Amino acid sequence: MMSELPTSRIAMSRAKEPSKLITADRATDMLEAEASVADCLRAMCEVPNIDPILEQVTKDTKLVISHWQCRDAPVYMVRCFRADGRLNVYGHADKSNGFYGDSVTISDLVRYAKDKNTLLKGPS
Repeated sequence: MMSELPTSRIAMSRAKEPSKLITADRATDMLEAEASVADCLRAMCEVPNIDPILEQVTKDTKLVISHWQCRDAPVYMVRCFRADGRLNVYGHADKSNGFYGDSVTISDLVRYAKDKNTLLKGPS
């Protein structure tokens, strides 16, 4: 979904201000330094509503992505952020299929994180 271009003078002047947002590479660095996906998203873009489940998703969270594997085992982990707003996840499902990874949307990541077999980080 594309957002509308700013039309008011205030919105246009704000659009010209230097951004304090970080790049996907920096968000990946944060992820590797144990930040949650929610923390990385807040630093990377102005997301008005971040699903609370993403506070518990880190690089060590093991996700179930059942349509990628033959069983509901938590094996996939977030590896990096992409400039297009997606995330790369990667894991080893089983001996016959080996390692696999692909990009997922934020909404897909939320759905995978909410799977009952996903291993989330405990409350801090």
